[in-house]
Amino acid sequence: LAWVPPSFSIRIGQRPPPFGGGASLLPETSIIRSMDRAAWHDVIVRDWRALKLAPRKHKCDLRLAAEAVRQAGSALEHVPAEAREDPALVLVAVRKCGSSLRYASPDLQANKQIVLEAVKQDGMALQF
Repeated sequence: LAWVPPSFSIRIGQRPPPFGGGASLLPETSIIRSMDRAAWHDVIVRDWRALKLAPRKHKCDLRLAAEAVRQAGSALEHVPAEAREDPALVLVAVRKCGSSLRYASPDLQANKQIVLEAVKQDGMALQF
């Protein structure tokens, strides 16, 4: 299966274009498993949603997670719990999307600096 961004629509029964054909960002599933950090970096830089498909070891890589979070703070949802304890990563996320505070570790949800940054971006972040 190839990963296709939600903005790309296909009809049921139609196959998406092959990797490199424009809309599809990742190759077949068997190749995804063998991709190294550099390949994941290239794909995540193009579209943060690729982080959802990355193997756990790459999701735990704070640099890759930061690339995704810089594009969309809500990408923090797809980062493993231990990486959500990193104050710098969470700060980047809440500055981009205040409501991503909900995905931070409980300790960081109580961190005054992080909460203030989240509320600056989105006043509704206080509910988390």
